Amino acid sequence: MTHTDGSNSLARGHARTFPFPGILLCLCLGLRLILFAVHQPWNPSVVEQHVLKGDALGYHRLALTLVEHGRFAAAADAPPEALRTPLYPLFVGLTYILSGYRPWVTLLAQVLLDTMACLLLYYALRRLLSPAPAAVAATFYACDPFLILYSSSTLLSDSLFVFLLVAAFWFAARTWAVPESSKFLHLAAGTGLCIGLATLTRPIAQFVLLCYFPFYLLAFRHRLRAGLQCVLVSAVVCLATLSPWLIRNSAVFGAPAVSTVGPWSMLAMNVLPVEVAKRHQDERTVMRSLAAEADRMMEADGLRPEALNEFQRMRYWQQLAIRYVLRDPVAFAARHTKGIVRTLFNLDTQHYIVRFHLKAESLDLDAHPDLGGLVKAYVAKKGAVGLLVGGPLLLYLLVSYTSAAAGLVAGWTRYPKAVLLLCLLLAVYFVLLSGASGFARYRLPAVPFGLAFAGIGWRRLRSIRWPRRRGQPAGG
Repeated sequence: MTHTDGSNSLARGHARTFPFPGILLCLCLGLRLILFAVHQPWNPSVVEQHVLKGDALGYHRLALTLVEHGRFAAAADAPPEALRTPLYPLFVGLTYILSGYRPWVTLLAQVLLDTMACLLLYYALRRLLSPAPAAVAATFYACDPFLILYSSSTLLSDSLFVFLLVAAFWFAARTWAVPESSKFLHLAAGTGLCIGLATLTRPIAQFVLLCYFPFYLLAFRHRLRAGLQCVLVSAVVCLATLSPWLIRNSAVFGAPAVSTVGPWSMLAMNVLPVEVAKRHQDERTVMRSLAAEADRMMEADGLRPEALNEFQRMRYWQQLAIRYVLRDPVAFAARHTKGIVRTLFNLDTQHYIVRFHLKAESLDLDAHPDLGGLVKAYVAKKGAVGLLVGGPLLLYLLVSYTSAAAGLVAGWTRYPKAVLLLCLLLAVYFVLLSGASGFARYRLPAVPFGLAFAGIGWRRLRSIRWPRRRGQPAGG
């Protein structure tokens, strides 16, 4: 059974003879290597000042402890890690074993992973849609300045995470293409495996497999038993992939959970900013107050906070966060919505300015709640450098989002609804869970699936015959 839109055979024949995957590979790899070379992450001063900073330093320390002591902790004598999940530190540690403690080698490996993700996205969308929108979507992916930035210059988990999500999508695409084949259960298992590994990279993926269940049921709507088998197999394999880590956390912390990051994020990303605005105090003061309040909750239950492990403490942090959210749900919904909008439109210019070894002041988004004031502050603080860097980034977002919006409207009448529903669910899942922080990197997991609509929409926008002005010759 073939699932295509029946678009002209000329496009398919052209795709067979035109070496697009090779050009796509060169484009994707080349753009990332250019930024890698400009950034110079092998330079010791760049490593110290820019590469091993913040979360990246935490991953680096976890990898070192894994390689040197075989423990998943920040140091040999540190307590077991509860916040981070193991796969990305394992990935970093493997590159260290192969090449020595050189973070730039890890960045090169990330560049290769992101390039592979681009190719997998192309082949997946070519099966699910048709060659033309797949080529456009993959080209958008190759040129995405934020994917380029985070794959080639940051020691963060984003590239590995996005690669695993796209790999899961590619397995599902192959399932869609061979529904009568006996291989469909193997392919569904591949999706479950990749989602499990993605969850071990970033816990936000632990429920993403639910987005695939409607897809399987619709893909096998004439063979419901086969669809249910895909759902079951993918879920079992995903759980089996997670089980060693869940067993470890159960043995060490008494909690068969993936991570403590959810409760921590809820309190630090959602509750903290709202309370800072209400109390008119700085973040450090408010966070200390919230932590003390959580400690009092533990003591009220007859527990000593200092005697509890991370998972036990986080349970109370979560209760506290829920209590604050229920007190003023409108304020927290507004903060979360504002964070989503910022995540979608954050240009992240400061990171690019640093990578190009330029200088400009950083900008506090929370200090400028209205758009007009934010634009004026941006121009005042970043000047010509900010405009030079921010212009192309803004243009890319506007073009890709406009194309995606057009594809979201036009695609349902021409392409399989099961495919579009899967892409929409995956994109919306990561957009909604991006949180209140407004960080640009949190939108990256949604990008490949939103670009499916951009591929459709770009062709739709190009096919529109705009009305000619009076006096303009036909074809002018």
